[in-house]
Amino acid sequence: MNGGSETRPMKVWLAPAMPSENSLSMDLYHEDVRTHLAEVAPELCVKTIEPAWGRRQAWIFKQLARYVTYPFACRTKSRSAARDTVFHVLDHSSGHLCRACSPSVVTCHDLADWKTSAMSGTQLRLWKYRVRGMLKARRIIAISRNTAADIAEILGISAAKIDINPYGISPDFRPLRAPGEPRQTPELAHEDRSTLLLFHVGTNIPRKNIPTLLRALRAVNDSGQCAKLVKVGPDPRAEFAAMTAELALADHIIHLGSRTQQQLIAIYNDCDILCFPSAYEGFGRPVLEAQACGLPSVLANSSSLPEVGGDGALFHGTFDDAGLTRRILELAHSPGLTATMREKGFANARRFTWQRHAARLAEVYGEVLLSEKRVTQS
Repeated sequence: MNGGSETRPMKVWLAPAMPSENSLSMDLYHEDVRTHLAEVAPELCVKTIEPAWGRRQAWIFKQLARYVTYPFACRTKSRSAARDTVFHVLDHSSGHLCRACSPSVVTCHDLADWKTSAMSGTQLRLWKYRVRGMLKARRIIAISRNTAADIAEILGISAAKIDINPYGISPDFRPLRAPGEPRQTPELAHEDRSTLLLFHVGTNIPRKNIPTLLRALRAVNDSGQCAKLVKVGPDPRAEFAAMTAELALADHIIHLGSRTQQQLIAIYNDCDILCFPSAYEGFGRPVLEAQACGLPSVLANSSSLPEVGGDGALFHGTFDDAGLTRRILELAHSPGLTATMREKGFANARRFTWQRHAARLAEVYGEVLLSEKRVTQS
C-alpha cells in the first residue's frame, strides 16, 4: 500500500470542497474519508489542504478563491510534494483542481447537473469547465455504477480509469425503538398511530420529483388510508403552492425544516415509509439511512436507486404516481410485507461500510503511485 516505496510512508493530500460552497454532504464526505483512512490505513500520512477562506464570502471573492486561490494552493503543494504523494480531490465540482496537482484522484458523486440542471447558462458552463478537469486525474472514484456509466458516456473517460466505490453508512443510523413504541420526535408524537407517516428528506429541485409524491399522497388519502408527508428540507407547500392547494394537502404535510443527524435518525425511526421518487440520484444516501433504521423504502426505479436499494426496497416507475400509491398501500395493509422489507433493508444496508470505501481508496492511491513510478523508470 506504499506504492512501491520502502523508505517513506505514502502521503495523501485531501482537497475538500471550499467552506463557502456550504455543501453539508461534501463536508461529511471529507470527514468520513479522513476518519476511516486513519482507521483502515494508519500507515498513510493523510493531510488536508486547508483553505484560508471562510464560509461567508461575497460572490466575487468566492470566484477568486475557487478559480485562483485554491488552484494556486494545490499547485504549490504539488510542486513541493515528496515523490510518494497523491492528491485526492473530494468533489467533482472542484475537478479543475486536478489540473493544478499531480498525480491526482477525484471522487465523482454524480453528474446530475449535466442532465437536469437548474443553473443558468454561465453558471453551468463554468461548472462543466470544473468537472472536465477530472480528465487530468489518474483515477476517478465513482460512488455508483450509474455514476460510472455517466462519467464514461458524458466525458468519454475509459472504464479502466474509473473505480466504482460506494459510500458507507454510519453505524449511528440504527433502530432506536421497537415498532409500535411511542414516537420520539415532538412534532410527530401526537400523530395517531393509524395515520401513515410518509417520509422524504432532501431538496425540492426538479429531479427529486416531488409532484409525483404529492399526487400519490393525495391518492393514498382518497383510498381511505389517512397519510401525511413528513418533510425534512424545504417546504413543498411553498415551492408547489398551487399544486398543494389544488390537491388540498396543506393539512397533510408536516414540515420539519433542517435537522441534525441525531434528530434525523429519530425521524427515520418515527415514520412508516421512506418515499424517494427521484428521477436521478448519483447514489441516494437517504435510502441506506432509512434501511439501517428499519424504515421500509419505496423508490423510483431510476438511475442509481435500484443498485443502492437492492432487494431491501420496493420500486415504482419514476413518474408513475399510481405505482407509488400502490406500493405505499401494499405496505400499509400488509404487516408481513413491512416486516420482510424491514429485515431485507437491514441486510442491504450492511453491504455498505465506510471502512470498505476507505480501504479501496488506499488501494487506489497505491496503484496510482506505483503506476507513476513505472512511468518514471521507463
